[in-house]
Amino acid sequence: MSDTTLIWLTNCPPSDHNFKSELKKADVATIRKAIEVWNKKAERKTAIKLLTARLRKLEKENV
Repeated sequence: MSDTTLIWLTNCPPSDHNFKSELKKADVATIRKAIEVWNKKAERKTAIKLLTARLRKLEKENV
């Protein structure tokens, strides 16, 4: 799990270029942790949607 990537994924709005860039680099563990963090925030719908979609894609590739 990358701490730097996790920071970008949990502290930037999902529309931010850095969020999108780090999401492409993130591994499964980092994405799962980011989802946990976003679940505790009020404005989370878009972020969780993007993170979940990327998680599914990575899991599908690793099958």
